[in-house]
Amino acid sequence: MAEPERSVLIQGPDGPVRILEKNIYFTFETGRLAYDCRTCGAQCCRGHAYQVGSSNELAAQLSTEPMLGMFIQAPSRSDPRRVLTVRNLKPACFMLTADGQCSIHLKHGFTAKPETCRLFPFNQFSLVGDFLVVAPHPSLCPLEVSHELRSESDHALLLTTMSESGIFQRVPRLDSSLPRARDAVALERRILSLAPKHFADADSEGFAVAQMLATSGACETSGSAGDIGWKVAAWKSALRLMVGVESGRSFADANVSRLMIAMTPVLRARLAFHPPGQAVYVPIDRVPFAILALEHFAVLAVTAGMQSVSYQTIMGLYRHYETVIKLAALADVRVRWVPQSRRDFAPTSIDTTESYGTFLTVARRLASDPPRLADAIDEAFGNETLGRLDRLDQLARRLLGRIVPERSSVRATATCRVGCWVLRSAPRELLMSAASRRVMRTRRSGLDSPELRSASRSR
Repeated sequence: MAEPERSVLIQGPDGPVRILEKNIYFTFETGRLAYDCRTCGAQCCRGHAYQVGSSNELAAQLSTEPMLGMFIQAPSRSDPRRVLTVRNLKPACFMLTADGQCSIHLKHGFTAKPETCRLFPFNQFSLVGDFLVVAPHPSLCPLEVSHELRSESDHALLLTTMSESGIFQRVPRLDSSLPRARDAVALERRILSLAPKHFADADSEGFAVAQMLATSGACETSGSAGDIGWKVAAWKSALRLMVGVESGRSFADANVSRLMIAMTPVLRARLAFHPPGQAVYVPIDRVPFAILALEHFAVLAVTAGMQSVSYQTIMGLYRHYETVIKLAALADVRVRWVPQSRRDFAPTSIDTTESYGTFLTVARRLASDPPRLADAIDEAFGNETLGRLDRLDQLARRLLGRIVPERSSVRATATCRVGCWVLRSAPRELLMSAASRRVMRTRRSGLDSPELRSASRSR
């Protein structure tokens, strides 16, 4: 008699949800990611709160440290799960011994540890349709990409841990870039299965081509490897213009390429799955370009003097330059700027005369005969590299969501079409003079959109 399929029970605030093993998608190759808690100094055990999801976990901790209850945060009355949170403090967890070991683990065994600790660092969960997507923590653990498969990220062992006691942490529901979640997860699994071959060859561009071929099949569009290879070459040329890198500089680095291939499924999940209602700035067929852009930024970091690039480096670059990466995915595309309100024309309180003038220059170009995005940016930025990525980040926050492919049916509103006509028609010197006055007025009055104020604070 066949054994029943394993499953994971998610104790959500709206009631339990059971996910079958076949519907669990790990966003990394089994055994590819590794870590060593003793070597890193147990960074995750120093000053970070953790949750206690069951009475057995709580009993084990109180028997180890009876006074721990003084530092437990009471659960929310509106949350039926009754999950407790331990307010951990620096320099170390209540349960961390002087030699960096967990006293709960030593006294009661691995299964008695809090859920947060048992599942970390592979505890970034999300629900996409009927699927549970499992990803590594984006920053706290110094994960390494291993050439030999290791047990720390073995899917079967992780599934056993997840299924034994369930998941009590909040698991958000996300939408997918494809209409059906089943098709989206199937595409990501297909791409994950292609990673080992390209990892062995350190061929990130070949992997990008393979992703595009897989995507064209899922989206029922045509495309050959030769055609796609030509598109990648054209995009690379456009990216160089956009970031101001001379054409002769090489973006090749075997170590960075292997790291990026191993991390591609993780990064794809961040780009392909998104909160409900959130605008999607990178179409699914442009996701490989966004990841290639991130790889190029990592190589530039090495060129700038960084001695080594790690999982944490890549995730840090993604976190700081996410908008630039999304904009770079469209570098070779002919796009139009389609403002939807008068505020799209206005400076913000974080704008300088230079940044607002750059935005107007790019918007003016994109409101005219649509060029490649990279060409418009190159005309505005020139050869200046000082602070280039930060300036691109400011520009991307203004353009994303307001640029569309040349042949798109989306149009600016009637009021904004008048503004676009003024942008196209006014002499550039007059435009820049007016821009300077508007920036000074805005900075004095403090007028700004809530979205851009929030973006400024987050940076």
